[in-house]
Amino acid sequence: MKEFNFAKLIAAVLTLSQVRATLMFKHVTARAGENIVPRESLLDRILNRKWLKRAEEVETRGRNALKRQNEVVRNTLDVALPVLIENLRELDLTFTLAEAERFKEKFDKDSGLPDEDEIGVLQFRLLDEVQSRRFVGLGKEFGGLYNSQQFPADVRAKFLSGVFEIDEASNCLALERGTASVFHLMRVMEIAVRATASCLGVPDPTKGTEKNWGAMFIAIRAGMKAKWPTAADRMSGDGQFFESLMASLEAVKNPWRNATMHVEITYTVAEADRIRHAVEGLMITMASRFDEKGEPKA
Repeated sequence: MKEFNFAKLIAAVLTLSQVRATLMFKHVTARAGENIVPRESLLDRILNRKWLKRAEEVETRGRNALKRQNEVVRNTLDVALPVLIENLRELDLTFTLAEAERFKEKFDKDSGLPDEDEIGVLQFRLLDEVQSRRFVGLGKEFGGLYNSQQFPADVRAKFLSGVFEIDEASNCLALERGTASVFHLMRVMEIAVRATASCLGVPDPTKGTEKNWGAMFIAIRAGMKAKWPTAADRMSGDGQFFESLMASLEAVKNPWRNATMHVEITYTVAEADRIRHAVEGLMITMASRFDEKGEPKA
């Protein structure tokens, strides 16, 4: 799925409708440009010269109005057709696209204006084709998250391997898939846990049984105890930072990470959004001290 600005397509179609309406009534305007001034020399002598002058002025205004109208129609089509074709291609509306491209090719070669029926065929072709397609609209509350860069730039720069998961979590939330969003957020947290371990000098686990969060937390706690043996050591500086960080990580692990791994648990959009903000806060805290490689080391 990709983001699509449906408003551009609608605007182009509405523009074609206005052009078609103008062309349908072009004969009315054309009447204003027809010769209404008698050309016979006998009548020219008989008719009042003042009336004749007014008639010539009306005829000139009519011709000028018709010329301006034709210019407006052509300029409008020059702008609308490329936009229409671009958006038809984006939506993969192949039949309407083929019709639009043929229309534009003919219009570009022809010095005159198209027939209103040609525009009508293009419009009805589009209506027929979109009836066989389904379009998804994003809600107002979370739609802005789709294909946008979430989490602060500092977090994204220091945890590059987590950027994909961060963005996918946001996209899932925008599409109102709460459980999928939380799944990706927990993958972000897994990267964060590994970075925490690396910063403390804890070796990256190699065995499958050592890669679960529980085993990694035990190893991280052991690394902390080695660096700050007493509670007093963990009351300030790095000791205090990692003590607080581990408390937050464990708070995430129990209700969210473990639950996400079981099919019985699902998350609403509102719940996923709260988890997103919590994970973002944790990542901001981590990025203030180390990157995904655990640098600088504790």
